[in-house]
Amino acid sequence: MGNVEATEAKIDALRASVDEVKQDVRELRADVKQDVRELRADHKSLHAKVDDLRSEMHAGFAALRESIAGVQMNAQQNTASLQASTQKQLADMQASTQKSIADAQASTYNMMADAQASTHKSLAELQANVAALHATVKTMGRALSLGTALLVVFFSAGKALNWF
Repeated sequence: MGNVEATEAKIDALRASVDEVKQDVRELRADVKQDVRELRADHKSLHAKVDDLRSEMHAGFAALRESIAGVQMNAQQNTASLQASTQKQLADMQASTQKSIADAQASTYNMMADAQASTHKSLAELQANVAALHATVKTMGRALSLGTALLVVFFSAGKALNWF
C-alpha cells in the first residue's frame, strides 16, 4: 500500500513540476512579447528622430535660402563669387545631410534586423525547449503508466502467491 502512496506522491510532484514548467513557458512568452513591444517602440523612436532630422534639414535649407537672398540684395558686386561659394556649401551640406540620413536609416534598419533575428532566434529556442519539455513529459507519462502497470502486476502476483 505504501508503494501506491509513494507512486501517487511522485505523480503529484510530476504534475506540480509540469505546472511550474507551464508557468515558466507563459512567463517566457510574456517576456518575448514585451521585448517585441520594446523593439517596436525603439523603431518608432528612431523613425521620429529621422523625421526630426529631416525637419531640421528643411528648416536649415530655408534659412540658408533666406541668407542667400539677403546677401544678393546687399552685395551686387560680389554676387557671382558669393553664389558659387554658397552653392558649393549648399551641395556639401545636402550631401552631408543625405549621407547622415542614409547612415541613420541604415543603422535603424540594421538594428531592426538584428532585433528581429534575435527575437526569431529566441522564439526558435523557446519552441525547441517547449518541444523537448513536451517529449520529456510524454516519456514521464509513459514511464508512470508502465510503472503503474508493473505495480498492478506485481501486486496481483503477490496477492495470488499470498505474499501479503
